[in-house]
Amino acid sequence: MSAASPTLHLRELLTIFYKYRAKMISVFLLVFALFFAVSFIPTPRYSADAVLTVKMGAEYIYQPENWNNRTNVESTVPFNPSQIFKPEIALLENTDLHVAVINEITIEKLFPELVEESIFSFLNPVLDFFNDPQSEAEKKRVLLAKAVEKFFKRLDIETQKESSVITVSFQHKHADMAKQVMDSLLNHYFQLRKQIYNESHLILAEKEMQNSKTAYEQAQSSLSRFKLDNHVYDIATQRTLLLTNKTDLMKEGLVLHNAGMEKLMGSYDTQLAKLDTLEQQLVIKEKEVQVTQDAFILYTQKYNEARSFDALQQERLGSVRTVQQPFVSAEPRKWQWLILLAGAMVAGFCSLLYGYFIQFVHGRSFHNLGQIAALGLKPLAAIPYYKHLEEIDISVLLHQINPALRIIHFMSARSGEGKSFLAEHYAKALVKAASRRVLLIKINHQVEYGLVEQFLDDKDFTDIIEEVMPNYYQAALYGSEKPPAFYDTLANPDFWEPLAASFDTIILDGEAISHSFDSMALARQAEVNILVIQAEKTPVESIKSLCDIVRSTNLGIDGVILNRQRHHIPQSIYKKL
Repeated sequence: MSAASPTLHLRELLTIFYKYRAKMISVFLLVFALFFAVSFIPTPRYSADAVLTVKMGAEYIYQPENWNNRTNVESTVPFNPSQIFKPEIALLENTDLHVAVINEITIEKLFPELVEESIFSFLNPVLDFFNDPQSEAEKKRVLLAKAVEKFFKRLDIETQKESSVITVSFQHKHADMAKQVMDSLLNHYFQLRKQIYNESHLILAEKEMQNSKTAYEQAQSSLSRFKLDNHVYDIATQRTLLLTNKTDLMKEGLVLHNAGMEKLMGSYDTQLAKLDTLEQQLVIKEKEVQVTQDAFILYTQKYNEARSFDALQQERLGSVRTVQQPFVSAEPRKWQWLILLAGAMVAGFCSLLYGYFIQFVHGRSFHNLGQIAALGLKPLAAIPYYKHLEEIDISVLLHQINPALRIIHFMSARSGEGKSFLAEHYAKALVKAASRRVLLIKINHQVEYGLVEQFLDDKDFTDIIEEVMPNYYQAALYGSEKPPAFYDTLANPDFWEPLAASFDTIILDGEAISHSFDSMALARQAEVNILVIQAEKTPVESIKSLCDIVRSTNLGIDGVILNRQRHHIPQSIYKKL
């Protein structure tokens, strides 16, 4: 299936082109002519081009040290040119940068068409009457916004893949103005980069480091004064010494007990209690020293990182260099050839779309025998398209329709399908090929009497049967007015017996079912009913409705002929597909 799909698509495309080529070519020429006229409208513009290069060094892959070894958080900038270009492109496309350039050159010189009065300026008082008048500040804001939008459209920034080059271009109808804009743009661009990358983070980091250092030194000084004022040098040693003296005093009290010894014992207890209180205060002082020390170490690390970052910013400040100063081409850039190329592509697409649209609209009609078989009908033959009567080839019907059949009925859903034409030519072909006596019965309202009137008047049929050629005869079924007993007559075997005895084959050419249901009455008398459909004309829905009508009357359609089928692709090309 996949191998056949490209051929089928190409065949369908070629069929649409050859089928509607006149209309498709007309659409193509019309659209292309429109683009051709538009190609003369744009004003040729000079392009001022400048080339910048970005030096990709260690400043783009710097990884700051981490003071806390327990974490391993990486802060690297990947060596990716597209990521490095983005900040530079963002600066070049910065609206403030464009405003600075426009204000320096002035809107009157850069875009004079924005400030020039139009031919409809005399209507401004009328518009102001119906709308709220704008203030001067608002008018300037709107004018500047329009200028910025136009500036951005004329500015082009390109980056080359796998390269560190940035090409900046600006177009203007005057060459000197284009170069002046580019000079101003690059000047403001480098000033903006200098302003951004010269912004130092070192001052704040240094201030925080100094504050933490001062706090740490104050905590150390407070601890030293506390120890000096309270004569604290080692709490554990001092407690052990007091406990030892108290124990020795208690041993002496067992031998010799007096008031002085009791007083000394109380002094030891007081000193031990005081020492416990001093120990608690000492722990708080030492914790304060530890906290301020950790803060000092942290802010010292941040200060070092800020100093390294500022150094890298200085490196990045000089990473962009101007390789080519703004240069204006000798000839203005013309868009005519590009517009014509786009016009050819759009015109081709429009003509193809138009062809598919027509095909979609006409696609509800029959194009091949497969569509007939899809409706559950039996396709007999496809009669090729013919311009002249002598070109028709009816021989295929002689092989598909049994010539031994006595009554053959040709029917159609609508008039103009070629039913009568095929019935007549089939009758003539049957006479020539099978040497049979053939009678073609038509529903002809242009005669005064027909077979039905002759039968009702009990007259001989031979009076109204016309011999067209040897063994080929024609007759009308009834005259200008349908007799009241028309349907009863068709159902009467006595009406058909003399005709069957005189002719080998009777061919019935009934009316279109959309006009009359007389064909349904004829279909009941026929041995085979053949439906004629004209290719690319008969709607599918009308045939579906006809099939429903035929089935509701317990009749059937024994075969279908597709008349005037076209093969739009030339055979020499079709055989190669």
